[in-house]
Amino acid sequence: MAKQMHDGKLKPSDLNQELINETFKDLNAGAKKGYGQNWADSTGVGSAPRELKKNLYAFSGAKTFAQLEEINKLLIDQQGNIRPYNQFEQLARQVNRQYNKNYLQAEYQTARNAAQMAEKWERLQETADLFPNLKFRTVGDDRVRPDHERLDGIVKPINDPFWDRYYPPLDFRCRCDVVATAEKVTAHSEDEMPEVKFKGNVGKDNEIFRANGTFFKLANTDSNAVRNLELSKLNAPYEQAYKSKKGKKVEVNIYADEKDLEANVNTAIVIADSLRLNVQIRPHLDTNKATGMKNPEYLINGNLADLKSEFKSDNYKAINSAFKAARGQNLQSIVFDFTQSFKNLDIVQVNRQILSNINVNRGTQYKEIIFVYGKKAVKVSRETIVKKELMQELEKLKADS
Repeated sequence: MAKQMHDGKLKPSDLNQELINETFKDLNAGAKKGYGQNWADSTGVGSAPRELKKNLYAFSGAKTFAQLEEINKLLIDQQGNIRPYNQFEQLARQVNRQYNKNYLQAEYQTARNAAQMAEKWERLQETADLFPNLKFRTVGDDRVRPDHERLDGIVKPINDPFWDRYYPPLDFRCRCDVVATAEKVTAHSEDEMPEVKFKGNVGKDNEIFRANGTFFKLANTDSNAVRNLELSKLNAPYEQAYKSKKGKKVEVNIYADEKDLEANVNTAIVIADSLRLNVQIRPHLDTNKATGMKNPEYLINGNLADLKSEFKSDNYKAINSAFKAARGQNLQSIVFDFTQSFKNLDIVQVNRQILSNINVNRGTQYKEIIFVYGKKAVKVSRETIVKKELMQELEKLKADS
């Protein structure tokens, strides 16, 4: 990266996807160690592991930008001249050591401890009827920070706002803890409470690294960095949601659209089972940040595909509307799931609507169309549709339905 910067081929706002991925990989490993075996369970909407992984990935991107910014400042010496590369490289290596060893060690420990406390928060809710209070506790050795020591022994109800501000960890390498207790609530004065670096509750906020932290603030000052950080979600990790008997997988990006996730997964499972295809549910980007980007739901067999499943009941003209919506997305495939909208699928109507949108002169961008109805799916090529041989494929959807 330093060589690319010196050659004028890389700007900080361009980011570096490999560095983002490697940083996330390390932080994710720490969080997995702290959270435990349920860390892999992150395909559910709003699940703590999924939200925490998104936080770690966003932090990895913001940290990458901060590191590149710091290296970039070293290009010019005090006299305003570009440093010789050998000199610049040595300075860049010092930044690398600071960010990718010293900082990263502290961040790894923080990710591990915070994820452990996030998982503990969930367990504490389960026993709140037996132990309605929590007690703040330090390790008790000479390494405890004085500000954290002032909190030691405070007892508050589990739903008290106190824990919205002082639930551990409170800083990098913080080792503080809370324990469930039936002890009496203690009194404290807000004026006596210390200032802490991580003021929040990781179990409720799902933030290991706060969104108002230094790296995030810096990244948000550069519009190009904001855009490229949004685009980096395209390379965010996928996690398995389903595996068919034939070994085909449905994988979900951690940034997949939560609003439609359950429906998207259900349709993808039918495709994996019926067509023996791997399906990836792609990230949902903020198109205001990533200008000009679209959000097709799937990557199927290497082709971008959009899912169309919400039609007015038995309204076949909505198929035509779905094509209109898809034309601006540069898609190679569309998935039509008729399961919820059509009680008794009329394949003649479907055939008519499809042929009006894909023929010799229209719909040239599409390689294939996938139709889903109930637990069945069929994949039809553009050539088959143009030859007007679609009906026999659609009949397979209705067979024994």
